Amino acid sequence: MPLLGLVAAGLQGLLYLAGSTRHGWAALTAWQILWVSFLGPVGIGLLAGLLGRRETTARGGGAWWRPVTGRRAHLAGFVVLAGYALVMQLAVLLAAVPFGWVGDLSFPGPVGHLLLVAAALWVSTLALLAVAHQVALRAGLLAATGFGLVWALAGTFTAETSGWWWQPWAWTVRAMLPLTGTHANGVPLEPGSPLVGASIWPALLATALLAAGVTAIGSRPWRRARLLRRSAAGHAAHATAARPVRLPRRWRVTGPVAALVVGLRGTSIAPLLLVAAGTVPLGLWLWADPTTTTQLVALLLMPVGTTLLPVLTWQAVAPAWRALGARPLPPAALSARLALVNAGAVVVFGAWCGLLLGAAGLGWSDAAELTALLAVTGTALTWWHLWLAVRWHIAVALAAGAVGTLLALVVGGTGLATQLWIVVPWAWAETGTASPARLVVCLGLSVGASALLFLACRPAGIRAAAATAP
Repeated sequence: MPLLGLVAAGLQGLLYLAGSTRHGWAALTAWQILWVSFLGPVGIGLLAGLLGRRETTARGGGAWWRPVTGRRAHLAGFVVLAGYALVMQLAVLLAAVPFGWVGDLSFPGPVGHLLLVAAALWVSTLALLAVAHQVALRAGLLAATGFGLVWALAGTFTAETSGWWWQPWAWTVRAMLPLTGTHANGVPLEPGSPLVGASIWPALLATALLAAGVTAIGSRPWRRARLLRRSAAGHAAHATAARPVRLPRRWRVTGPVAALVVGLRGTSIAPLLLVAAGTVPLGLWLWADPTTTTQLVALLLMPVGTTLLPVLTWQAVAPAWRALGARPLPPAALSARLALVNAGAVVVFGAWCGLLLGAAGLGWSDAAELTALLAVTGTALTWWHLWLAVRWHIAVALAAGAVGTLLALVVGGTGLATQLWIVVPWAWAETGTASPARLVVCLGLSVGASALLFLACRPAGIRAAAATAP
């Protein structure tokens, strides 16, 4: 997880060098708002979710039968999480300093001030960490990560309202605005703004008190017997869900692809696909201009969808993946079919979006370009995140998807697209329609990347089947 801080620092530094109109250490620090308002809360949720997933899957690793109280074990877990969160915040701030040296800023720079900012940022996220820890222990990794995303969006929208003081999700962003020198949307503060020189202590103290309260209260119901019953019930439910569906003989479809599709029933994939499909007509109903809905689809739905789809797919099939080594169909061939199942969902969604937007007045030629980009580029991104999940871990895929979504929103929706569009494939469905030459480049690179990733998924599947743990 500290590596996510290094990636965010690199992103912050590159955006400063490529797109900043101001020059100086304050301008470099201003890009920190991307971490404060989006990547940071998602990273905190992901961090808490990883520990919760490990504790639930391993049933405490034997600690539930040891002579240690539940409160003590819970507090120990939170202390470990807080330590990792501090390292992550330090990495974000300090790893961006070399980019200032590259940009001819003074050496060594305001390192002491950045350490203070990192400490304030760490304290401001403790409440989120405490709540996400509770969510992770009860609902799992994806719920904790999604909670971090919702916390980020709610905090960004409410940090500058008059009622920020009673909304915990606004405290993190509110405390950091005087230090970053920007509004919550990244726009620099105007001279004379009330946020310039505003005290950060009320928000920090409120966050610390809330974190202490949630951690103390949340450790009380942390009972081992209930967790053990939940674990046993989860195994029983999984065994029940694995029973074959009895269909009439004329409706039965056999083969590995059919087995994979049946194995994915009961997951949240189908509801999320329906929500994404329903968002398109809802956006057309809310906004009369189909261009706005096009941006929603290209810059938000596609980056998020191409991340969640392979992650949920692999999470569903991973528990049985190791057993496939004893089956007639080798894991490499099944990995290829798993990739094709994911690509099929992306292509169908792209065709649905193109059909609706074309009928809404976007123009059939523009709708055809969007469909092609959604299908081809979306397939490449889906296979990229699938390879990350299979070869490394679903947390790596989620972190990469979060970074890609942020880049799509920052680059694809601003003037930075004229300079940085080529390095942000998550936004190609939007930036690739700027010219015919750019469309050809995006489609060509996506096809090449898809071919390489399709081949890479096969050895990744073999390695996952041979691993000690799925």
